[in-house]
Amino acid sequence: NGVQGDVFREFDPWHTYQYRSAREGPFPLWNPHIFCGFPMHANAQSAMLSPFHWVYFVIDPKWAAGLVAALKLWVAGFATFCLGRRLGMVASGAFVAGAAWMLSAFLVRWLQWNHSASAALLPVVLVTLDALIERVSLRRLALAGLAATALQLCGHPETQFHVGVLAGVFDLLRVWLLEITQPAKVRRVLVCAA
Repeated sequence: NGVQGDVFREFDPWHTYQYRSAREGPFPLWNPHIFCGFPMHANAQSAMLSPFHWVYFVIDPKWAAGLVAALKLWVAGFATFCLGRRLGMVASGAFVAGAAWMLSAFLVRWLQWNHSASAALLPVVLVTLDALIERVSLRRLALAGLAATALQLCGHPETQFHVGVLAGVFDLLRVWLLEITQPAKVRRVLVCAA
């Protein structure tokens, strides 16, 4: 299947190289097997430091690929469930929302690509931003920063950009709906932008 070609031509060899480098000792900064050499760590598409890909440092990719796919789907579904509950949905409604996002055509279609890793973290970013909007604290700012860092490590900058735009729109809408003074609204938007 030509559409699926990126998986076996690019992603599988990158994951295998990541696993073998970890077994042999050196941190895989450079991949000598592509052209005359190619950055491995600096290559956003390889997403070597993605939280979903950490498993490739210890488990052979041919055995870990299913685990990584299941982890992406679980994070997407559970985080969407948590977001639904934060937004006041009943448990069954939040469950349906989580199942709908977890099994959405986008996530399932791009499951073996980095698109799905970035998209799976969308509800995680929104949950942390919503908590930060609710009450500004250093701990909540650190959690939102951690979610944004995980997103940046997931690869596929285009999907990261879409997640960032959606997070910005979510932030503006949630702050606009708060019944607080205008200066407090501006402060919360700036904190979320940080």
